[in-house]
Amino acid sequence: ALAGFAALRSHRLRLQALWGAAQTELRHARLEVQLAEARLQALQAQINPHFLLNSLNAIASLVQIGERDRAFDAIGRVGELLRMALRGGRDLSVSLAEEINFLQSYLKLCELRFESQFSYCMSMPECLGARRVPALIVQPLIENSIKHGMDGSRPLHVDVRVYQRRDELVIEVEDNGRGIAPDRGAGAPRGHGLVNVAERLRLCFGPEGRLAIEPRTPRGTLARIVIGG
Repeated sequence: ALAGFAALRSHRLRLQALWGAAQTELRHARLEVQLAEARLQALQAQINPHFLLNSLNAIASLVQIGERDRAFDAIGRVGELLRMALRGGRDLSVSLAEEINFLQSYLKLCELRFESQFSYCMSMPECLGARRVPALIVQPLIENSIKHGMDGSRPLHVDVRVYQRRDELVIEVEDNGRGIAPDRGAGAPRGHGLVNVAERLRLCFGPEGRLAIEPRTPRGTLARIVIGG
């Protein structure tokens, strides 16, 4: 009887130890999720002020050259974009359809600002519209194309493509601009905006979410977001 009691007590202590370890692991997992969400919110919050500053600079440039009507149109576009950004800013993720609608308005503002020096094309199958992506995940890629691709010697064209590749969602932003410096080559993104995008993808999807930057031939740059699963 004593031996049976000792064995039962030992088994109970093992179960208690396993339960305590499981609870500790669960608390750590919850803490990691909370920290990841806080980090995502901080990263997403960095995009809005940066985007707003660029939009105001676009309006200021139109005012400086006396383009009053275009400046008023730009103000309307910026107001529309801010409403969309603030509405989506409450959520860490949005549908692809919402992201594409935001990009359409943003690209129209770019057309208004640069006129014949800028054009774009966008394509996405309707069946992918319900997929969830981090909010404002594509706009920094377009902004990067404009900032580093436009040189004034020729019009800049930006092509935005969304498609399914086997079990992966692929979002590409390709331009025909100046391209990546020869000493850089393809690889991990550099610069505040692109690093922000890569980090949000990592936090949301782990190794299944990634961003790569590639040079194009004879000129231009391709930014590719890949989300697995």
